[in-house]
This record gives sequence, C-alpha cells and structure tokens, in this order.
Amino acid sequence: MSFTDDFNHATARNPDDLAGEYAVRLVGSFLPVPIRFFGHKKVFERSALGVTGYNAFLGGLVKTGHFRVERGTSADGSDVTQIIYDTPQNPFFMRPLTDEVRETSPGDFLGRGMMKIAGKARNVFWFTVTKE
Repeated sequence: MSFTDDFNHATARNPDDLAGEYAVRLVGSFLPVPIRFFGHKKVFERSALGVTGYNAFLGGLVKTGHFRVERGTSADGSDVTQIIYDTPQNPFFMRPLTDEVRETSPGDFLGRGMMKIAGKARNVFWFTVTKE
C-alpha cells in the first residue's frame, strides 16, 4: 500500500484527544526507514484557546513551529485533524503550512505536510507521529 492509501484508510481524531508528547519521523519511499531528526517531537497542550502546541528538538531545548489543532476538511475533501502553523509566533515561511494527520492505530498517526503554493494546497512531505 502507498502512503496515500494508508492515509485514506486511517481515521481523523478529535483534537481534544491529543495531549502530551509525540515522536515525529519523516517517511518517504526514498528512505529505507523512518528518520527522526534531533529528537523531534510534537507537544500538544490543552488551554482556554483549545489544543495548541509546538515542535520540540534536542530534548526540548529548541521549541519552534507553534500551532493550533482543529478538526477540518482537507483540500481533497477528507476529514482530517489539522495542525495549523498560521500564527504570529511563526516566521512568515512557516505560516502557509498545515499538517494533516489521521490515526492508523491507537497512538500512531500518519501525516502529510500541506503547503499552500500559488494558492493551492500541495502535499510536500509525509511523516509519522507516535505517542510517547
């Protein structure tokens, strides 16, 4: 099966179900195994604003890529959990990015990084997110 097939057979989750730290690995047909860069994690937190978070590297020494999480519809019409980077905390080049994730098994997610290019959302990379 392809990443697209796996993604299409997975399930979108309610953002309120996400909390804590998740390991992030880049995946691709060009990679022999999923790769984790500098201990990359997504950290999800609940607040009065809903579910928000950030990307952490090097054991939390570097925190970047702040986001909010919503349930939404992808450009292709699929139901997804969206990790939205369009926030003033992020540099301008990161704001057009929205990660879309779906759960493949309990605590394991497959995601696609969607970047708006010339006004159209395009899948620029695949990744996994796993509850730690």
